[in-house]
Amino acid sequence: MNVLQMFCFDCNRLLGETRGDLSEAHYVNILLEAITHDSEKGKEAMRQRQQCMDERLLYSEHADRISVINNGKYYFIERLWLISWFLRLCDGKIGIGPIANHELEDPEREGKMNPASRPRGNFKGGFSIVTPFLWDYLVQTYGLSGNIYTSDDVTGPEYCGLRDSIDNWRLN
Repeated sequence: MNVLQMFCFDCNRLLGETRGDLSEAHYVNILLEAITHDSEKGKEAMRQRQQCMDERLLYSEHADRISVINNGKYYFIERLWLISWFLRLCDGKIGIGPIANHELEDPEREGKMNPASRPRGNFKGGFSIVTPFLWDYLVQTYGLSGNIYTSDDVTGPEYCGLRDSIDNWRLN
């Protein structure tokens, strides 16, 4: 059961979420802090709620955006892990680690990224791209299982198809 969420029965939506009005979010936070101020469990729930809100914002600004590619070095992250992390955040839950980058490894060349991987491809071998800032945050917060793959690792001729798929990817 999700906690520390307020729901408007008139407009059928959660109140105080990052998608809403900032003044509404501020007011909802004041109410929730007043309700939980004398409870350690409530304070921990508020901390987790804030972490979820902050991480949703990180996702929206630092993952799968054209600006990620245009700003230089970026990291590849296994798509299924990133999407499940984000969906947990949308449910008001903290993500579960570690990042599982095993599916991005080339089965024929240990430690190298699979050139057959594609952005937003099928779930097996599909990847997302994230900024160094988000990558560092996720690894520090959730840990890493598997290898680190960056834009610097996909420069050989075997990665032409992968780089073309990134160039043709419709990013916001």
